[in-house]
Order: sequence, then structure tokens, then C-alpha cells
Amino acid sequence: MGAPTATELRATLVTLLAGATDTSPRKWEKAIGAVEMLPIVFNPRSNWRVDVRAGAAEDRAIIERAIALLRNDQPYVRSEPGPGGSTPEPVILIFVGA
Repeated sequence: MGAPTATELRATLVTLLAGATDTSPRKWEKAIGAVEMLPIVFNPRSNWRVDVRAGAAEDRAIIERAIALLRNDQPYVRSEPGPGGSTPEPVILIFVGA
């Protein structure tokens, strides 16, 4: 499986949490904010982070454990498709000189 988009990764996280806790996906949809794609140059081990909105410490701990598990399997997300369904090509910058 290729790298998911941030939207796909969030949906996977919600499904994982709902299944593992035998609770409604709606609970976790509210507790988890956006998955943000980070610049890989500054985040080489994983290029995403999750905005955790859960207030209860127990829910936050459950979410953090699920994030750690998911990050082991999917350390990277790819760009969301643009208009017309195309995904932008990655840009690689090479700096030369002193």
C-alpha cells in the first residue's frame, strides 16, 4: 500500500480507535482534529501530526497509543489530490555552494 493522504490516514485512525474500543466512530471523529502534513526535510521519520481534541486524559492516552501504532505502519502521508484528481509532484531542492 502506498502512502495515504492526510484525510485517508485520519479515517483509518478513527476506524482503528472505534474498533479497538468498541465505541462509535463519531466519538473519535470529534476527538481527532485534522491530520497535518509536515515538511519531510524537518521531519524525516514521519511527516504528519494529529490535532488531538479529546479533553479526557484517558481518551487522549488512547489516541496517542493509536497514533504510535499507525505511525509504525504509515510514517508518511502524501499530498491531497488537487482539482481534477491530480496529485502534485514532489519538489526536491538541492542547495549547492557555500
